[in-house]
Amino acid sequence: MKATVALVTTALVLLGFVLLVEKPFRQQRLRESSRKIFPAFAPGDVRHLRVRTATGDDIQLEVTNNSWRITRPIRYPADADRINLLLKSMADAEWKTRLSANELKDRPNAQEEFGMASPQLSITVETSSNKYILDVGSSSAFADEVFLQMRGGDNIYLASSEFLNAIPADPTGWRDKALVRLADVPFDGLRVTNQAKVVELDSDPKTKLWRMQTPVQARADTPKIEELLKMLGGVNAVAFVTDDAKDLEPFGLQPGSITASDLAFTRATNAILNLRMGSSPTNQTNLVYVQRSDTTNIMLVPKAPLLAWQTVYTNFLDPHMVSVPPEFIDGMQVRANDQFKVERKADQTWQVVGSETFPADDALVHGMLEVFTGAEIEREKTVVADLADYGLKTPLAQFTLKSSAMGNAPDYAVAHLEFGTNNTGRIFERCTEEESVNTVPAEYFARLPQVSWQLRDRRVWSFNGKQVVAITIRQEGYVRKMIRDPFGQWTFAPGYSGLIHQDSMEETLHRMGELRANYWIQRGDANLERFGFKETDHQVTFEVKDGDRTETYSIAFGKASEYTHPYATVVRDGQRWVFEFPVTLYLEFVKNDLTIPPAFRVRRE
Repeated sequence: MKATVALVTTALVLLGFVLLVEKPFRQQRLRESSRKIFPAFAPGDVRHLRVRTATGDDIQLEVTNNSWRITRPIRYPADADRINLLLKSMADAEWKTRLSANELKDRPNAQEEFGMASPQLSITVETSSNKYILDVGSSSAFADEVFLQMRGGDNIYLASSEFLNAIPADPTGWRDKALVRLADVPFDGLRVTNQAKVVELDSDPKTKLWRMQTPVQARADTPKIEELLKMLGGVNAVAFVTDDAKDLEPFGLQPGSITASDLAFTRATNAILNLRMGSSPTNQTNLVYVQRSDTTNIMLVPKAPLLAWQTVYTNFLDPHMVSVPPEFIDGMQVRANDQFKVERKADQTWQVVGSETFPADDALVHGMLEVFTGAEIEREKTVVADLADYGLKTPLAQFTLKSSAMGNAPDYAVAHLEFGTNNTGRIFERCTEEESVNTVPAEYFARLPQVSWQLRDRRVWSFNGKQVVAITIRQEGYVRKMIRDPFGQWTFAPGYSGLIHQDSMEETLHRMGELRANYWIQRGDANLERFGFKETDHQVTFEVKDGDRTETYSIAFGKASEYTHPYATVVRDGQRWVFEFPVTLYLEFVKNDLTIPPAFRVRRE
C-alpha cells in the first residue's frame, strides 16, 4: 500500500514538472527557434495590400470577386502573380539577426540608425482579422540585406532583401499586363464595330456554338471565334502610355475616328466591357493603342490579334453546312429519291430504317457526316428572295440532322438542309433556319445518299482466295481460262497459254475475295449502257470450291467514273448492283493478273 502511494506521488510530481516547467520551457525554445518575421501570417487570408514608398508612391490593392484589383492611384486589374509572390515571400521571410527592445534601449537613435524614421517602404497587409504594417529601413552595405520592423513592435530585424524583388520599381508594374482576362468577364456575346459597321455574335449556353445576329442571322464560325478569343486572351500590354489622356486624337481613339474600332463583350446584349482600338505609333506599326471601358488609361499592345477582328462580317460565318462535330450527330432523316432514316445504335453502329431496315456501312455514314461538317461552302447570296432561282423551291434532296447531345429532346434537330440546282448545273444548299444560299462542290453532293441502299454495307462478297479453283476471263471477244493444279499452283487450262505470276495471283485472289465497293451507284438493270460495260467488255468469273460445294462469282468492268474509279457490276441473290471499283485494286492487281494481254488474245469465245 505504501509503495503504491509513493508511486502515485512520484507520478504527480513528474506531471507537475512537465506542465509547469518543461512545457513552457519547450514552447519558449520553439519560439526562439522560429525565425519567421510573420509567425501567424497566411497569404491566402490577405484581402488588402498597401505599399507606400519614400518617394510618395501609394499603391493600394484589394480582393474583389476573388480577383486582385488596384484601387489607388487608378482602378485597374492587378498582377495577381506578382502579389502572390510578394505575400509568399513575406510569409516565408526569416530574420538573420534580431535586435530586441532590451538591446535597443541603449541606442536612442536606433530609429534613424536603421532607417525606420523614414522607411524606404511601408507594406500594409490586412486579413479578415489582423492588420500588419512592415517598415523597410536601411539596406546593408552590399544591399543584399535590409532592416525590418513591424509597426508597433519592439524588435528590429536584419533579413534578406530578396522578397523586395517582387515590388516593381515602376508603379505600373503592379498592373495586370493582360489586355483582358476572359475568365473574369461573364460574357455571352460579342459586338464588333468597325467604321459604323456592326457585327453581333452570341453564344448558345447549352451548345457553346456561336451564332451571328447582325447584320444577318446565321451560324457563326465557332472554332474561328474561339481561336480569336484565345489569341486575344494572350495579348499583354507592351506599355501603359497614360492614365488620363485629355486628348484622344493622338491615339486615334477619339469618337468618330476612322481608325477606331470597338470590340465589346456583352451579356444579354448589354456591353459589360469594351476594347477600343485606335491607331499605331508612327515607328511601331506592329502595335496599336487600346483603351478599356472600365478604366481611363491607354495602353500599347500587339496589333495582329486585334486586327483579326477588323474584317468583313462574312469572315465570321461558318463555312460548313453544319456547325456541330460529327460525333454529336446521332440520326438523320432523308427525303430525296427515297425517304428513310439513318440512326446510331447503342453499340455506336448505324442502321438504315425505311422500306427496308439493314445495317449501314459505318465508313459511308462517317463520310457523309464529314461532308456536312467538314466540306467548305461558298456564300452565293446572303439574303434570297426567290428560292426557285436556285432550284430550292422543289429541292433535289432534304436532310434533317439530329443530336441528343445538343438539345433538350432526344431527336433535337441541329440542321435542316436542302439541296437544289438550276440550269447552270451548280449545286446550291441552304439551311432552312438561315436566309442565305450557298454553293456546294458537285463532288460533295454526289457523296450524299439519294436512296437508302447507297448506305448498305459495301462488302460485295466474301470468299477465300485459296479456295478458288478456276478463273475465266472474257475480254473484247477473247477468253482465257486458268485452273489450280493438284499442288495448288496456277496453270492454264488446255488450249490456253501465257504467263502466270503465282504470288501476285494469290494476292489478287485474296483481295478480290474481300472486295468492297468504293461506292454503290445503282441497283437494278436500268440504263446499264451509261456505265460502259458493253464497250469495255471485260468480265471475270471465279469458281470457288468449299468442301463439296462449288460457287461461282462473276464481275464485269466498265468505264472509269468521273472520280477515276472503274464502274463494276455483279449479280448477288438475284439482284444486280453497280458500284465504283477501287481504282488502286484495279490498276495494281486486276490489270496485271485478270486481263488478257494483247499478245495472248488468240482464242475467241
